[in-house]
Parts: sequence; structure tokens; C-alpha cells
Amino acid sequence: WQMIDGDDDNLQLMAFAGVHQNLVARKSAHRRTPAWWKGFWLSGSWGIWDMRNGLVNASLGYDFNDVHGVRLNYSYSHIDSHNVVYVKKTYLNLFGLDYMMNIRNAFVGYDPHRRLNVYLFAGYSMAAHKVLDDNSIWHAHTYVGMEGGAQLELKILPWLTTFAEEKTTFLSGD
Repeated sequence: WQMIDGDDDNLQLMAFAGVHQNLVARKSAHRRTPAWWKGFWLSGSWGIWDMRNGLVNASLGYDFNDVHGVRLNYSYSHIDSHNVVYVKKTYLNLFGLDYMMNIRNAFVGYDPHRRLNVYLFAGYSMAAHKVLDDNSIWHAHTYVGMEGGAQLELKILPWLTTFAEEKTTFLSGD
């Protein structure tokens, strides 16, 4: 997906690495915490797209049980492309809603002491893209589509994990 260059190829490949924190330890002994609250988690990460540019990502997720979950995510990137004549500014906002499945828990069962988990995810995405061209004119575009990928998660503490993720997004729009 080369939106920066105005190409019509609407495929975006991204890779992320970051940390993930449960808001409340899942198997917490604290009895005053409502059971529904224990499934919420937050994550933050840094990533790359199109092998040239960085972006930051934040997610809020909820695990329905040990196998199934859902997350809302937001990614942002600001790129200045330098040319001999001008500087092209690009802002990218990418929103996503994903269904997540813990493959290891699905096939082997839940183990609270497991340090390594693998997730597959798929969902919807929307990108808002804004470019300042060489004539100082802003061009805004919106793209919608589907995304999917895999995440490898390593548990550091019961409430803190680190992860690496590959995501592919197919977009279409104006």
C-alpha cells in the first residue's frame, strides 16, 4: 500500500513489537474485583510499515475467556518525505477492530504458567490519510478494509507480556 506515492495498490504490511498489560491479573485473588473487569487489557507498541516508516500503536482489548477476545486498536504515523524541491508531509491514522484467538489455549488448554502464546486475529480496519503536496495543498483520503495476522506473546510477569506481531491490511476507498 503506497499511499504516500499515490499508488493504487491497497495492501499494507506492518510489523509491531511492544508490551501488553492486563488491567487486573486474570486469576486475581482480590474478591472485590468484578469478574467481567479481569478480561480487560492495554497494549502499546512501535512498528514499521512499507519497510521505510515507523508508527506507534495502542490497543484496548477484552478476553471473553482463555481462547476468544476482541481488541480496538489505533496506529499513527507522521512522515516527512524530503525531495530536492519540497518536503512532503503525510499523516496516517489507522483504526481497527479485531477478533483474537489464542491458538495454544484452543488446542492444548489453558495453563496459567505458560510463558509463550500464539494468537491469530482478523477484523475490520479504516485508514484516514492526509498528505501535503508540493503545492502546499492538503489531500485527505479514507480507506476501509479487512486486516489479519499473528501475534507471538511472551509472558514476563502474570500481568505483563511482550509481543511481536505481523499484520496485513487490505484497504479500498477513494
